[in-house]
Amino acid sequence: AGTAVAIANGKVEATALQNNADQRISYDMGTPLDDSTWYSEVDFRFSVTSNAVVQSGAALYFSDTATKPLGTLDGAMVMIGNGGFIQLRYSDGTSNNASGSVSLSGTTQYYLTFARTDPTTLEMEVFTDSARTQSHGSQTLTIPATVTDLQYIQHSSTDNGSGYAGASWEVDNLKICSGGTSMSDCQAVAGARTNIIETTGLSLTPNTWKHVSWIKDGNDWKTFVDGTQAGSTVIDNTKTLGT
Repeated sequence: AGTAVAIANGKVEATALQNNADQRISYDMGTPLDDSTWYSEVDFRFSVTSNAVVQSGAALYFSDTATKPLGTLDGAMVMIGNGGFIQLRYSDGTSNNASGSVSLSGTTQYYLTFARTDPTTLEMEVFTDSARTQSHGSQTLTIPATVTDLQYIQHSSTDNGSGYAGASWEVDNLKICSGGTSMSDCQAVAGARTNIIETTGLSLTPNTWKHVSWIKDGNDWKTFVDGTQAGSTVIDNTKTLGT
């Protein structure tokens, strides 16, 4: 909805984003996040030099429908506050509440973790390095266990405030692990699946860009290079981890 939030330069960019408006992009993950535990990482920065003009918005919001954040949604978010801070916030369809805040500096790059560690707890930590070892601050928020079926990713304005235009920020490198409490958990959670596709008869030329994709057709995996099938068809070479 709207044009103030868009994917540009390989990242999500919000420009002079109004609150109390419907400016956002959303993505349907196809399957809801686990209702007990999930973990995500995302890079965030304000793209303004002064936080005085920053208005509230949802830099990252997991919700049960694709409608505007807050309102009557079930959801969990990293929310931007007026003046240049971020905080945790939830909504359960009838009410919403927020955690304390972590203040950020304009144009400084930050690296966040955002997680549901159990059915009633959200946690956020802000780091100043991409390895996520230098903590800048953290917050925890108790939420109702009834916040469920979070299937959509949104980056958006919210439906509160005066409509003042001022929030400009960037979100990049979002990673999500559903059912785990760290990215490494996605390699060891019982029932997690990884597909191992070993294609024979396929060669690529070094230093030459190609568009490569894999398509599952029934129990078969097929490899396509620049839109044309290449190499052999692999019959369901799938391994289940953690069982």
